[in-house]
Amino acid sequence: MARAPAIGGSRPCPSLGLSSPSPAARRRSRLPWGPVARLVRTRTSLPGWSVRVVRCLGRGGTRVTGADEMGSVERPAPACLRGRVVKFRGYRTPGGGLARLNVPAATVTLILGWGEPVHLRAAGTNGALGNGVWHSVLVGLRTSAVLGAYPGTGHAVEVDFTPLGAYACLGVPLAGLSETQVAAEDVLGVRWTSALTERLALAPDWGTRWTILDEALCRRLTAGPSPSPVVAEAWHRLRARHGGMHLRDLVAETGRGRRRLQALFREQIGLPPQSAIRVLRFQRVLTMPPGSFRSLGELSAACGYYDQAHLNRDVRALAGLTPRELGGLSERARREGAGVVDGRLTGLPTRDGQP
Repeated sequence: MARAPAIGGSRPCPSLGLSSPSPAARRRSRLPWGPVARLVRTRTSLPGWSVRVVRCLGRGGTRVTGADEMGSVERPAPACLRGRVVKFRGYRTPGGGLARLNVPAATVTLILGWGEPVHLRAAGTNGALGNGVWHSVLVGLRTSAVLGAYPGTGHAVEVDFTPLGAYACLGVPLAGLSETQVAAEDVLGVRWTSALTERLALAPDWGTRWTILDEALCRRLTAGPSPSPVVAEAWHRLRARHGGMHLRDLVAETGRGRRRLQALFREQIGLPPQSAIRVLRFQRVLTMPPGSFRSLGELSAACGYYDQAHLNRDVRALAGLTPRELGGLSERARREGAGVVDGRLTGLPTRDGQP
């Protein structure tokens, strides 16, 4: 019988009251655990990090990476998970400091990994997310960016849930996952997480892995809680308008009180309505077609901001970059087809060693 790769333990982030990697572990990781510079023109690189994207090799699960290949393969959600899971992504990374800037998006991400663990680091000035090293991790909805990298060869499967899909499949209130990342076994259980990861590691190809994931997640979805129709309606309205509405209008259209709606959003979306609106509006900025606006003032108006100053403040707070810097990265991400989830950009590449 084939032997599964070592899965090992996980190390939750300090925001959960647990320790971050030791100094010795930080040195071994070959990643910078000191202050992280923003990826801007005046600071063109991070010590030990070569920041670039790992390009996708195919979509729909039709292109499979071999045992010695580096790259990734994507597959949309099956029928039983449609509307709950956006897509699956499997990858094998060469490590050596490859990094990706993960920006706020309306998804909850589950990473099940074997081989080298993933290192996650709060980007920009917001350190609320904390730092950590995980083999398997859940990343909730957030309002700040995260840098992720593998110091060595990493193998993993990523599942991108919609917020309501995460609530149903994970079976826990999402308020505990918002603005943070936690070890997957702390939410899904050690037995379930370890058994599923081992099966994925031993599977002979990606087609088999997708089948394993389909079965495991469909069973959880069937047994999980049903989202509130009120939240589902409110979320649909926000998504349809790309966050371009006021909370008072959302309250009026759903016929629920402000406090009740806020409580339901925290439980089943993970963020309060005001924060969810900011994230959706920010994603609208990222995905505006090039050439559809002549100035940042026009972009601000098209995306529901009061003015250009409002746009600048929000983009800096959410991504740690200016709108122009972000525009260059998002255009490259669209060209390369990486980091795109359900029409939104979740991961932004940079040029090797350059912003």
